[in-house]
Amino acid sequence: MVISGRAPGRTPVRRARGPMVGDLMDTAGCEAQVCRFVEEVWNGRNYEACSELYGEDYMNPFGKGPAAKARAIRVNHRAFPDDMRVEIDDLIVAGDTVVLRFTLRGTDRGGYAGRPPTGRAVEEWAVNIMRFENDRVVSEFMGADKLGLPDPFPERYGSFAVRRRFRALVTSWCA
Repeated sequence: MVISGRAPGRTPVRRARGPMVGDLMDTAGCEAQVCRFVEEVWNGRNYEACSELYGEDYMNPFGKGPAAKARAIRVNHRAFPDDMRVEIDDLIVAGDTVVLRFTLRGTDRGGYAGRPPTGRAVEEWAVNIMRFENDRVVSEFMGADKLGLPDPFPERYGSFAVRRRFRALVTSWCA
């Protein structure tokens, strides 16, 4: 695989060698779609762009099709109504699959993940694995770091500082 450097202001991209087969996009096309998705939908709140980026067969817990993806993203925008921003940390393109690692930052003013609003700054990283068909995302898997979220009930689950130390310990084990 070819790995690009981390130039300031530039998304690091890893591309598989060789052309795509069939009616799939090339790696640059997949990369452009994902970057457009982050900028237009996540950061620009242009939910209509989901219809150009996601296929009709796409499904998630919010339903089917591009509207389901838009609903899922709106949940985050309601939690962080003022200053939510998504930054691409890594973007790996291989065949019809794209792996996106990103960091979401914002201030919890609307309540996140069923919790009451805390007014605290939140930083959460996530990994999203997307599969493309005919220039559209048709399936994806997402995993996120929920340990980075502020805990509104520290008396129940332990202090945030303890959880942060635990996260650092687990991260060092996995490195």
